[in-house]
Amino acid sequence: MSDVSDPVKTSENRFIRKAMQLPLLEREFEVELARKWRDNNDHKAMHELVMAYARLVVSAASKYKHYGLANADLIQEGNKEIFSLFSSPIINAFQFLCLSKIFTIDLAKTS
Repeated sequence: MSDVSDPVKTSENRFIRKAMQLPLLEREFEVELARKWRDNNDHKAMHELVMAYARLVVSAASKYKHYGLANADLIQEGNKEIFSLFSSPIINAFQFLCLSKIFTIDLAKTS
C-alpha cells in the first residue's frame, strides 16, 4: 500500500514555509505600501502587505493550535481578518498584528 500525501496538509505546509521565509517590512516601506493601497487602491501593494503579515498570522496561529483547532483553520481565519482590514483605512502594522492575534485567540477560546 502506497503512502498518499494529504493535499490539504501539503498545501498548508507550503504556505507556512513561504510565509515564514518572507522578510518583515521596514517601517518606511510598510507606510509606503499602505499609502499606495489607500490612495491608489493599488492591489499589488495590498498583496505585498498581506503576504508580509501572513508570517505574523502563522506565528500567532502556531501558539494556539493546542486549543484543539486545526492549524490551517487558525491561519485561514487570521488571513481573513487581515483581508477585512483592507475595507477600512489602514492605520499601521500594530493594528494588523493585534487584530489577527486577537481573532485567533478568540477563535481558539470559543472552540
